[in-house]
Amino acid sequence: MVPFKTNKPDWKIGYTWLYARKVPGKTIQLQREVGKESLYRNEACFVVKEGGQEILVTKGTLSQVQNMQDGKVIWRADKPNLVMNWPLEQGKKWRNIYKFEDFQRGTSGVSDRLMVVPKVETIRVSAGVFDTAKVEAYDSETGRLVAEYWYSPEVKWMVKVRWYDVSVDGFREDELVSFKVED
Repeated sequence: MVPFKTNKPDWKIGYTWLYARKVPGKTIQLQREVGKESLYRNEACFVVKEGGQEILVTKGTLSQVQNMQDGKVIWRADKPNLVMNWPLEQGKKWRNIYKFEDFQRGTSGVSDRLMVVPKVETIRVSAGVFDTAKVEAYDSETGRLVAEYWYSPEVKWMVKVRWYDVSVDGFREDELVSFKVED
């Protein structure tokens, strides 16, 4: 595959991604849909519906800043969780540092990750075969790999995600089953 550079996609209301989430002992279906637009701290955001949650994602960076459930904030960050840093291209690195509050677990702290795009690759998931930019997230203190993300320009989001942070939920993997991102 020829290396490519991916720019931030322009999302639209109605974009939908269906994932199979694998956790130890079971697999569940998880749908994400761009439902509406909103403001968060005077920044334009999309509201992404996922199960019973609404996730606020900045329009400028497509980064998570807050989660709500039943009209109540359950998680928030002081600045965007910069999993993607546009444009994505092989060899790119950045720090993803933000303070967070997790009201469900009653915790708060600082997330400090070194993000790396080690390669671009073609991968096969349930939804098909896609050219992707792979992003790896490492704990900045320990150097341990905590997550991997495969972003596809065709899908306009991730086709696969793996989380290894056992301190939170244990191993988890999302694999794209289907998507709708027509313009």
